[in-house]
Amino acid sequence: MKKRLLKLQNNPTICALSSFVVAVNRVRKESSFPSELFFVSGYYFFMLPPKHGLVKDMTKKHCIIAGLGNVGSKYVGTRHNVGFVVADELARRWGGSIEKEKWNAMYGRIQLSDYTIMVLKPTTFMNLSGRAIAEFAHFYKINSANILVIHDDLDMAPARVKLVKGGGAGGHNGIKSITQCIGTTDFYRLKIGIGRPGQGEIHRDFPVEKYVLGAMNDQEMEVLESRFDPIENGIVRFFEDGPGKAMTELNRLK
Repeated sequence: MKKRLLKLQNNPTICALSSFVVAVNRVRKESSFPSELFFVSGYYFFMLPPKHGLVKDMTKKHCIIAGLGNVGSKYVGTRHNVGFVVADELARRWGGSIEKEKWNAMYGRIQLSDYTIMVLKPTTFMNLSGRAIAEFAHFYKINSANILVIHDDLDMAPARVKLVKGGGAGGHNGIKSITQCIGTTDFYRLKIGIGRPGQGEIHRDFPVEKYVLGAMNDQEMEVLESRFDPIENGIVRFFEDGPGKAMTELNRLK
């Protein structure tokens, strides 16, 4: 009997079939056999070890939170990188970090309620951000409605927050890239206002390109940091209570 089991275990077709049965039996809770053995068509099968990657936890939902920005020390703390700043802060607050690298992104895996969240920071520079998000979405079979992108917005006052679904890119090249790569605008966006030139000591004729790549001053950073608590609460509500309630909570932040 043992020899027969070992031989069957090494057969690729049988392994795939047994993996499927493991998932079905777990979901339907109909198995009365020991956890290592399952019965199909007159045979017992060993459950495959996790390293084979064929048996996945069907109770978890995979989602993506992607903060947009540019990589490199000269871009740290710039207005265009507020997506990176918020993504790092969320990962830290949820007991994780964004330190692994794969598919043109730095990422961290976070467990939040019933969700497995891939928190990403694309490393392709802003204009090609969509490549990394498309790779993760394809591999983990994440549909667009389970993608939340955090990015800066020129047309909103500094640190104003707005959660939206779909809509135009508004000239934001990172959003354009994501739309092109995943083939739809049907994803959620958490827009963080950075304002336009003309505020404070910055002249209104100051070039927009230089403005967005300029460093946030102490006041701007302080206002952004004051939004971390409500942003975290709103995103938790997004996953636990749905986008509608999250919009109500986040979009009142002016």
